[in-house]
Amino acid sequence: MAARQRSLRSTSESWFPVRVYTFTSIIDGKKKCNLCLAMKPTADFGALKRGRYVPPRCKDCRVLEVATWCKKNKKLASAIRRRTAMKGRYGISVETYEKMLSTQGGVCALCPSAYSHGKRLCVDHDHRTGRVRGLLCSRCNRLLGAVESAGCAKKIVRYLAGAFSEARKAGGFL
Repeated sequence: MAARQRSLRSTSESWFPVRVYTFTSIIDGKKKCNLCLAMKPTADFGALKRGRYVPPRCKDCRVLEVATWCKKNKKLASAIRRRTAMKGRYGISVETYEKMLSTQGGVCALCPSAYSHGKRLCVDHDHRTGRVRGLLCSRCNRLLGAVESAGCAKKIVRYLAGAFSEARKAGGFL
């Protein structure tokens, strides 16, 4: 490792210090954390996806390190959370969301309200199939969710059509 660092220093003017991990051995199922220097059971370190490798820092120190990084990099952390949530919940990228938004003209797919107050439009999706249908304001999204969960969309349409025609006949209030 030292030879590698020396060669980097000598060949590159823009050399920067490489984070060096000291790999401590596991003794009786315990390992020393590189950050807090406490001897802890290997279960407190978690397992990485790369196999049997035990990380150099314990879970508590990693959580603290990530929280500190997120505080220092609020905008980037927010963008990462948004990207992850979009992909995980709906299977779409942020770029796809932006394309959908521009296709809809920046407004809700059901009502003409443009979203303001710094909030984004909700991603409307079919809960049975997971297919994304469009972008809705929060009011329309809640309304559609309530109608879908009650399973009464056809009843509502019939009711509104019937109430409208009856009021028209009676010269009524609609």
